[in-house]
Amino acid sequence: NNSRYVIAKIVLNMIQQNPINGIGYGQFKRDFRLYVDQNILNMNNNEVSDVLRTYTSKYGYSASVGLQSHQASPYAYKPNVQGQEKMTHNDLLTIVAELGLAGVVFLIFLFYKLYAELKKLLLHSRNNFFLSIGLIGGSLVFSLFHNNLTSFVFWFILFVPFIMNRNYERAT
Repeated sequence: NNSRYVIAKIVLNMIQQNPINGIGYGQFKRDFRLYVDQNILNMNNNEVSDVLRTYTSKYGYSASVGLQSHQASPYAYKPNVQGQEKMTHNDLLTIVAELGLAGVVFLIFLFYKLYAELKKLLLHSRNNFFLSIGLIGGSLVFSLFHNNLTSFVFWFILFVPFIMNRNYERAT
């Protein structure tokens, strides 16, 4: 099954059409079908084809999807129905597709700040440094295969070094 490869190609189409701001936060689930081209349809991916087929039978659009097969605006077509959404199953692809280069720049800045905090944490406590590395590494690897960017635990784990350093600085 080449579902993840097909989704990556859809994200590539999104970033080619909307490189700076992406398609908007939380819009991949609804708008992914607008970025499916004939090459992606020719891959015969069951997961994507089933979603498109159901959408096509519900609203009467042709199986050839994309902006040209709908109205002029991507926001002019009919709303989604339950069960017709598709996820990236990868937080990095979600950021690239939905937030574009602005999101990637923010992500780089976040990891730069995280790196600086981890360096400070190493000076305070080696054990807490390795604990933080283990938690952050596990969370980031998990986010490459699942969407957990909206989870409180994901963000809490990313900010553990900031919290620990703040506590060490208050104690001294």
